[in-house]
Amino acid sequence: MSIRTVLGALAMFMTNQASAIEFSYDPLGRITESKIKEEQGDDQSVVYIYDILSNIISTSESNDNNLDGYKLSLDFSEVQNFKSVIINFNLSKKISDLNFDLYISPESPPLFYESVEGVNSVNLDLSQFTSPVFIQAVARDKYGNKVISEVEQLYPLDSDKDQAPDHIEQATCSDPYNADSDGDGLSDGLEMGIETGQQLSSPCSPDSDGDGIDDGFEYEKGWDLQGFDIGELNDQSISHWAEYAQAQAILADANGEAVVSGEHVLDVTDKEAFGYTGLIPSGDQSMTFMYWVKFKTLDSRYQLSGVNDGDDHRLYVGLDHGRPTFGAGSDWDTELDKVEVDQWLHLAVVFDKASHERIFYLNGREISRETYVEFQWDSLRSLLVGAMNRLEGASDFQDARLNDVQVWSRALDGSDIQGYMVVPPRAGEGDLMAYYDFSRYRGLWVENVATGTFDMKLSELKLMAPAEVETDHDGDGLSDTFELSTCSDPYNADSDGDGLSDGLEMGIETGQHLSDPCSPDSDGDGIDDGFEYEKGWDLQGFDIGDLNDQSISHWAEYAQAQAILADANGEAVVSGEHVLDVTDKEAFGYTGFMPSGDQSMTFMYWVKFKTLDSRYQLSGVNDGDDHRLYVGLDHGRPTFGAGSDWDTELDKVEVDQWLHLAVVFDKASHERIFYLNGREISRETYVEFQWDSLRSLLVGAMNRLEGASDFQDARLNDVQVWSRALDGSDIQGYMVVPPRAGEGDLMAYYDFSRYRGLWVENVATGTFDMKLSELKLMAPAEVETDHDGDGLSDTFELSTCSDPYNADSDGDGLSDGLEMGIETGQHLSDPCSPDSDGDGIDDGFEYEKGWDLQGFDIGDLNDQSISHWAEYAQAQAILADANGEAVVSGEHVLDVTDKEAFGYTGFMPSGDQSMTFMYWVKFKTLDSRYQLSGVNDGDDHRLYVGLDHGRPTSGAGSDRDTESDKVEVDQWLHLAVVFDKASRERIFYLNGREISRDNWVEFQGDSLRSLLVGAMNRLEGASDFQDALLDDVQVWSRALDGSDMQGYMGVPPRAGESDLMAYYNFSRYRGLWVENVATGKFDMKLSDTDIIKTKTDEK
Repeated sequence: MSIRTVLGALAMFMTNQASAIEFSYDPLGRITESKIKEEQGDDQSVVYIYDILSNIISTSESNDNNLDGYKLSLDFSEVQNFKSVIINFNLSKKISDLNFDLYISPESPPLFYESVEGVNSVNLDLSQFTSPVFIQAVARDKYGNKVISEVEQLYPLDSDKDQAPDHIEQATCSDPYNADSDGDGLSDGLEMGIETGQQLSSPCSPDSDGDGIDDGFEYEKGWDLQGFDIGELNDQSISHWAEYAQAQAILADANGEAVVSGEHVLDVTDKEAFGYTGLIPSGDQSMTFMYWVKFKTLDSRYQLSGVNDGDDHRLYVGLDHGRPTFGAGSDWDTELDKVEVDQWLHLAVVFDKASHERIFYLNGREISRETYVEFQWDSLRSLLVGAMNRLEGASDFQDARLNDVQVWSRALDGSDIQGYMVVPPRAGEGDLMAYYDFSRYRGLWVENVATGTFDMKLSELKLMAPAEVETDHDGDGLSDTFELSTCSDPYNADSDGDGLSDGLEMGIETGQHLSDPCSPDSDGDGIDDGFEYEKGWDLQGFDIGDLNDQSISHWAEYAQAQAILADANGEAVVSGEHVLDVTDKEAFGYTGFMPSGDQSMTFMYWVKFKTLDSRYQLSGVNDGDDHRLYVGLDHGRPTFGAGSDWDTELDKVEVDQWLHLAVVFDKASHERIFYLNGREISRETYVEFQWDSLRSLLVGAMNRLEGASDFQDARLNDVQVWSRALDGSDIQGYMVVPPRAGEGDLMAYYDFSRYRGLWVENVATGTFDMKLSELKLMAPAEVETDHDGDGLSDTFELSTCSDPYNADSDGDGLSDGLEMGIETGQHLSDPCSPDSDGDGIDDGFEYEKGWDLQGFDIGDLNDQSISHWAEYAQAQAILADANGEAVVSGEHVLDVTDKEAFGYTGFMPSGDQSMTFMYWVKFKTLDSRYQLSGVNDGDDHRLYVGLDHGRPTSGAGSDRDTESDKVEVDQWLHLAVVFDKASRERIFYLNGREISRDNWVEFQGDSLRSLLVGAMNRLEGASDFQDALLDDVQVWSRALDGSDMQGYMGVPPRAGESDLMAYYNFSRYRGLWVENVATGKFDMKLSDTDIIKTKTDEK
């Protein structure tokens, strides 16, 4: 029966009886007795007995105390293991069906613990108690009668008397039969804090905080046994680690412990072992950490030496799943270089505080560098050798042998790394914090050669193994083991054939790394190490531009010496038509040219690419410090750089087709200009080029700070380097007609027609000063053909816009060869355009007159003070008359819809007079662009009016404006812009209504371009074409007012009217020429035929 059932019955009973009820409870809050008080005084009571699960097992209306005279006692051993405590219940008289309530707690009187029933003994787990407990029992029968025992005390078993009970030690890692389980000199109870209630340290580890210092020593010193504090300083400013190491050395001396000497390595194979150091990396200084290592396995895990506290205080190097990995400060990375088992390799990581860089070296070779690396304050852990020290302790153990561990407080460079790989540092060497060669150790302690102190502590004994016996088969002073781990040959004393032994290059004699034993040109400057060594030059520094006592550069001296040697050896010069062929290889030509911001420069060449793959293919130089001078391809697109600027264009390039690339740096204007096939395709201003490049120019590859890269898969020819900024005309001329030897500002011209061995003649100077990176790079040039006989090869014409089968590609009466300067050596004009300068006058006419075919000179005057444009228009009229060409008359409009067409005029706006420019126009579209008529030369000589993204816009002199008035398509509107010289105002009219006026407008001098109708004339030519019909175009040399404007909108001006410069109503035209009604002359030239259409509607 449950409590709920009983209470329900009581409730029903109480609803029918006028009575009161009283309840009694036990310590668990259960009802033990209910008593009903009757009005007649006849009370009734019920007694409740429960089982261990609080179920009612009996009720009785009797509460007779039938346990009177009984005594309850407890029978148990006073000391027991609290994991299993046996307690017997003894009654003075035998009785069955008793329940026992147990009261157990460390304090007296004890607290209720649990109830049991029907048993005479119990086996309890009291593991939760660590100190003695008090015990008492209460026996109850089914009627609720009870008898209580005396309070007795139970003590926990402590076999080793360390104050840590056995049940506690059994539940942890400590030994219940050993008072000092971890052997650190501190009892387990003391470490567990049995007396203080606060744990002091781990009883299972002699070094609770994992800092390498024994708990006993830290306790004696009053240090923190659970905090990593080895870097803290005592009163003598000695770190805890140094004090500990010194104390251990004194103890070893006192104990007569011998130092073991010999050639050893640290052997942590097949175990999780390592060496502690007291070195805590800090962002207050640069650091280098490096060592030799031979891995036994390359499994799928990390194998590291160093430290990483998880808070960007990294300094480690090792393997990441068999690949070299490293970290410094905030940066880490893994490289793809292959590592072999059972082969010694050298790993080094450097943090450079000054440059905020992390550098990684593998076998003395830099394989990774990262900038913007942060390392703030100190690491929270110290550096380990053979494992990584993480915040939680040693991990990432190395299965390897290690040797020659070095830690420096400076950023060693590549030369230092390579030197110290072979010749160890000396004791006391500047910035050397630690050098462990494991040649001397005592017990767990390894001597630091740098300081002479034993300050590396091994995590366990027997980690020292004999070093392997070193052999040197080629007698170069380098062990075979070392040479096998690097690139040099253990069976060849001069691996790279530069005349210097491998040992000499590695610094075996001097202790300083001299050069790379695996490269005949360690610094990649093109000069052999042997030659530089003989001259006393820097074998690891790019110094080809340095001058000797005769002010001759190293490169020139080297080239001259090689020429003398070739003459002495009778080496023949090979002559003929050749190209530089670097297809299908990583090859190039060295030059001695180091671009400089002290002068303008031009670098250009012909090239035919074999492939256009997804990479850079460049010739030139980029030292990473804004000293660019290069040109080539960026993923198949033309790219270039000069000084601080670089860019890539979208022009399409084809394989197996010759093209011409040129990049220009103009010092005077601070401009970079890029030409493709003689055509300017990009110009950038504000370009900086300060001082000299740190590298020289290469042909067939890019010279970066780290060496040649971005190799071209191509053939190259006619490479030219100039110390001036060639203009477009020069570029186009020298594309066709090569420069002459000794020509002013020509630094180099290589046509590859003469070479000797690796050396190519510079036609400009007659010296052999380009050195090829390898032999067999000269290939016969292709046989040139000229089908149209214009003097230009078919190859050249195919690479440009001209037609190899038409001698006059643009039909201007001048042969392509003549225009390209094949006769004069100077580019004359564009063979692909009948009007090279875009001024509207044919090249043929300008050539006949001796005018400038590439300059905008239509306003220049002849001896009769007639402008070039007027003379040209007059000549065309005479020619038309002579040819009997008819004049077409009628009501017409200028139709430039759906095309990029316009009309040239000879009017060049000038600030010497007021001006008005106006016309009627009907737009077909109002798209998101400019649609303008007029001129804007970019130098505040504006005179234009039209639309700006569908909104009316105008400009005059220094001023421009766009209004918000709405314009409709297919609807005639009238636009007018006025420049008033007297008031210095710009006024804008829409449909005869003034909508904008601005003052303080400047218009100084003459425009550099003439006014166009149907387009805007910018410095680079016609643009902003109108998709529209135009009519009644008027140009005045005075500022019309609003009344004039409205009048001339409706009634056109008369011929000869004062100040009227031009009025075009398109009523009369002949061929491309439209009559100016104001003068009766045909002086507007149309850009296309068939753009005069019959007028179909009125305005």
